[in-house]
Amino acid sequence: MTALQIVVAPQPGQLTIGQGIEDFASYLIIERNCPGTTVRAYCADLRQLAAFLHDKLASAVTMGDLRAWLENLHGADYAPSTIGRKLACVRTYFRFGKREGWATDNPAKELDLPRRDQVLPRVLTEAEVVELLDQVSSARDRGMLEVMYAGGLRVSELVGLDLEHVNLDDAHVRVMGKGGRERICPIGQAAVAALRAYLAERGEGPGALFLNYKSRRLTDRSVRKMMKVVGTATPHTLRHSYATHMIDHGADVRSLQDLLGHKSITSTQIYTHVSPVRKQAVYDQCHPRA
Repeated sequence: MTALQIVVAPQPGQLTIGQGIEDFASYLIIERNCPGTTVRAYCADLRQLAAFLHDKLASAVTMGDLRAWLENLHGADYAPSTIGRKLACVRTYFRFGKREGWATDNPAKELDLPRRDQVLPRVLTEAEVVELLDQVSSARDRGMLEVMYAGGLRVSELVGLDLEHVNLDDAHVRVMGKGGRERICPIGQAAVAALRAYLAERGEGPGALFLNYKSRRLTDRSVRKMMKVVGTATPHTLRHSYATHMIDHGADVRSLQDLLGHKSITSTQIYTHVSPVRKQAVYDQCHPRA
């Protein structure tokens, strides 16, 4: 007879940092509806913290411990934006732990996020976008780039598209964005034509819109790799270019916020600073001695 193995569950307040990561990941997925990239990054951040603090009890972590960890990150030349994300992760983790009963306090709540120097995103000119598109030979890759630029899609949104999300007659795609927020993105006739050419090769079968050579859903990594071959632009460069060109041609920030799927208009307002064409147009129109 096989002996029974007794597993003793940790008592409330007795979980180490590492032992709380799995439940925290489930919380991010189920309750916060966070994308997989965020969940993986947060779990990696917490494993890093656990290693630094020798996986001490979550209830025993102090503000001094976290200050030492942040100083170590600064010494390792992490970017302020990365340190800010790690601190935001730890704040959320201890807030969750306090709710669950295995953390008695949130030692990260009083720590200040590092100042993030504003880095303006790289933007292609309209001529450079055309040049990039003309370098792509396959119908699938041309379709992907046209849709990304036409709709301002994130790469995760692009590869998440299914055939049923595409309406070529009305020239739009239905996108599931960050936080599970759905939106309709117009894509224009150039992208529609590119998709028709691709679908003539792909066929009309259900499932993922963009397929790899094994007829499986394409990954964001594959898209980045393809773009690296044809030039220096990244998927997010195309998204930045889309937003900037929309501002250049008169789009208002509130409408652009909806088109991009930004939760906060603050994220969209950066494009009003990026676009020199728009600033010049506003100056010429509004200044009495322009």
